[in-house]
Amino acid sequence: MSLAKDALRLANMLLDSR
Repeated sequence: MSLAKDALRLANMLLDSR
């Protein structure tokens, strides 16, 4: 599912930006 991958990448980006 591409949606799951997008969600995971978004979460990673947010955490990294934190």
